[in-house]
Amino acid sequence: MSESDENTVPYNLEVVIFPNRLCSDDTVARFLYCLRKIDGITKVIMHGPRTYDLIKRTIKIGEKEIILDIQVGKFFIEIDYPEAILSIREAADATFPFGYRIGTGRFTKYQKTTMDHVRGYSLVFRKEILKRETE
Repeated sequence: MSESDENTVPYNLEVVIFPNRLCSDDTVARFLYCLRKIDGITKVIMHGPRTYDLIKRTIKIGEKEIILDIQVGKFFIEIDYPEAILSIREAADATFPFGYRIGTGRFTKYQKTTMDHVRGYSLVFRKEILKRETE
């Protein structure tokens, strides 16, 4: 096995942010806005219990409006390179004054299962949604 094969990982690294309490819509919007400024993020998954509100809850990230039908309790952030972890930690420090836990590794599946489609617990935001506006 060559040295480049030994150092490469077959999947992208993930960072999990687990706030000490469920996040409000404003907190989720602020954190996603901070993540837009960080290079190297390829995917953001928000996880939490489903809410059954009669009123649609939406957050606005840049020009995109996103419907939230969950109460966000965890963020799974897929990154291209490990140096992005420091920037993600800074964004979490600024957004979650009540505290959070952070970890790195691989936490999500590569594909959705049948039950994931039925339950619909996770919202996946690709990098296109988190694109920065041109200045």
